[in-house]
Amino acid sequence: GGLCAGVDRGFAELAARGLLRAAPELAVVQAEGCSNIARAWREGLERPAPGDSTTQISGLQVPNPPDGERVLEALRGGGWCERVADEDTWRWQERLAAQEGLWVEPAAAIGLGGLEQAVRRGQIGAEDTVVCLLTGAGYKDERRTAELLRARPVPQVAPISELEQEQQRPGQGQEQGQGQGQELQHEGLGQRQGQPGRAPSETEGSG
Repeated sequence: GGLCAGVDRGFAELAARGLLRAAPELAVVQAEGCSNIARAWREGLERPAPGDSTTQISGLQVPNPPDGERVLEALRGGGWCERVADEDTWRWQERLAAQEGLWVEPAAAIGLGGLEQAVRRGQIGAEDTVVCLLTGAGYKDERRTAELLRARPVPQVAPISELEQEQQRPGQGQEQGQGQGQELQHEGLGQRQGQPGRAPSETEGSG
């Protein structure tokens, strides 16, 4: 509630100073499991509708938003509400990370879920300009971050010592032409570990 109320107030002040021709429409996006403002707006109430929070989206579990009345007042001046399921919110969080490189918290990604619904319903057209606020960093929700990391394998890189042991195993490098190549690879590994490599001889340099 506070974010929406603050955005509306900021645009109203800009319009009052003549810096904007008109304030944009305000879209309030809430989780289905805690949509007290959205339900009040649809029912024509002046205060947020009563009810408990069942959403799993951290940061949106506020069944009695302190700025709820102010937000409903702003919506009556031009705007609407969307209710988004938790699963759709998480889907957009992952999509933003995979396709845009933006790791935002679910409470921010939910705005894309609301945008998707509004476009499908025809509330927003192809020529409309839309701004979604994605200011909440994904690391604020540690539980959600941990869940995603557990669901995806993290590639492991073997230590250099293991790679060197692999090169030194008996029976390897016996094929023609492999001995010299392995020697050079071994020298390269030694240099990466801070060990001085063997300087080339005059014969090697002239060849």
